[in-house]
Amino acid sequence: APAGSAAAESESVSWSVRLRIGRVEDVPAILELEDACFNTLDETFNRRQLRYLLGSPRATVTVAESEGRIVGWSVGLVRQHRKSRSGRIYAVAVHPAVQGRRLGQALVEHTLEALSVLGIDRVFLEIRADNEAAIRLYRRLGFAEQKQLPNHFGPGRHGRSMKLGLLDDQDPGLFADVMRGESFEVSMVEADAALQVTRGAGPLR
Repeated sequence: APAGSAAAESESVSWSVRLRIGRVEDVPAILELEDACFNTLDETFNRRQLRYLLGSPRATVTVAESEGRIVGWSVGLVRQHRKSRSGRIYAVAVHPAVQGRRLGQALVEHTLEALSVLGIDRVFLEIRADNEAAIRLYRRLGFAEQKQLPNHFGPGRHGRSMKLGLLDDQDPGLFADVMRGESFEVSMVEADAALQVTRGAGPLR
């Protein structure tokens, strides 16, 4: 589904956000976003990791801009297996000031489209077991829970793994436009509840 489908009818005031591919020069702004979203260093990406992700051919990085500021970002990774490839939702973060406007859903949908364009038909993620808002979002997008991950995010911070099979006929149009160097705006509306940020655990590989 196109990222714009995240905007549903509402009486709330709408706002516009621009989604585009992340660039190396976005590193300082993404670092500021990470600091606003996370409380501890072990939850945040550092400058070296961000530069790696933004330059890696195995990563699809999307940033969301509103009024000239980066207010969200997402990362999808392509994993090479012996006989196949799969995708991973590696990170999604939305600035606290704009949570509750379904920007997280737009970023996830856009990342799924990017992975689909690359020929990926299976996508995995790991999420905090207590992140109920994000779990509900992923369920709405078709992800199914696979297993519990005790202490996956650290002592006492349990996780869950989830999986999605992408449809072969998924429309890749929005991401194809961005791949050609274009960007696009989607109109977002207020949602009932704030989407918490999500983060994949473990080293980049």
